[in-house]
Amino acid sequence: MGNLYITLALLFSFIADTSNAMPNASTSDIQAQRRKDYGFAEGSVYIGVMLGPFLGGTVFKLSRSYVVPYWCSSVSSLVLFAGVFFFQPNDATTASSTMQEALLQPPAGLSEATPDGGNAALQLHDVVVADEEAATRTRSSIFTTWWNPFAPFVLMFCNRDRLLWSSVLLMAWMGQKGVDFLYNPFVHYEFNRGAFLIGVIATTKALSSVVSNICCVRMFSRLKMRGETILLIGCGMLIVAYGLVGMSSNTGTGSSRNRNPGIFFWVGVSISGLAAFVSPMIRSLVTGTVNTNSDVNPVSLLGSIAAIESFCDFAVPFVYPVAFDWLISIHKAPFIFFLGAVFYLLAGLTIVVCGKRMRRGVVED
Repeated sequence: MGNLYITLALLFSFIADTSNAMPNASTSDIQAQRRKDYGFAEGSVYIGVMLGPFLGGTVFKLSRSYVVPYWCSSVSSLVLFAGVFFFQPNDATTASSTMQEALLQPPAGLSEATPDGGNAALQLHDVVVADEEAATRTRSSIFTTWWNPFAPFVLMFCNRDRLLWSSVLLMAWMGQKGVDFLYNPFVHYEFNRGAFLIGVIATTKALSSVVSNICCVRMFSRLKMRGETILLIGCGMLIVAYGLVGMSSNTGTGSSRNRNPGIFFWVGVSISGLAAFVSPMIRSLVTGTVNTNSDVNPVSLLGSIAAIESFCDFAVPFVYPVAFDWLISIHKAPFIFFLGAVFYLLAGLTIVVCGKRMRRGVVED
């Protein structure tokens, strides 16, 4: 019932709260720390993606039973529960108190020590701000209430600050999840190979993703690169990666049956893993739109991100197989990976065009 997405949403929400609690930190410092923490979390997820199938296959090989791996999975879930129960800190109470203190601070130029006129001005300011926030919450509460199935999309796409990154996130995941969905049928059709080759592909991509999320994100933070620039680098890497994989039909070695993928294929898979920093970067940019005056909390926002990811999981099987069947009919099956490259090309163009307009709008404001 979507437990994985819920768990990840809560994990990234906790990371966002703890980064907000950094004492005497500037906005850029908080964003840099959040990106590094997001990258470390995503890298840990990819380690699990890499080790899980290996351990499951090993347990099955030793036990010769399909039941035993499920019991082992249940035990690992109990370990997770115990770890959260005993070691998870409180719900970022420090971050909550920090945000409350920020809300209680008087506006610049006003002080509680001013004469009565100053206090009256301060009270008037509080009333105006409270009225504006109440009006905003009233307008949005109908569309973002918990029982509305479209609430996650309203939160993500009906806000000017989040619209750009939400659109990029949707296109990026359509590209990534579509390619991941295709590896299995493509390997069977193009190379007549089975589970072993698919496992090697998954391990290669996971290893590259671990390096990306742990090392590349920290390097970008140290260089103080803009989020837009980092995302454009990632989109460019994935366009190249899927292009190389799509050229794999002409680089295979061996006979037409049971042949091995060529060097371009493995280079493309490795590059696609190295570009895994795109996901934590977009999460960071989306959660960065939440401030102390917002009526949206990070938990709801990251849950909405998970909802978009679930939507892509639902939509991909309706888009890619149709194109894959048509390409098989004209003997151009590897070209299906170009469809993933197209989604990332659209994401990159959206960042360039809409990002420039957003910056121009901020300057005009």
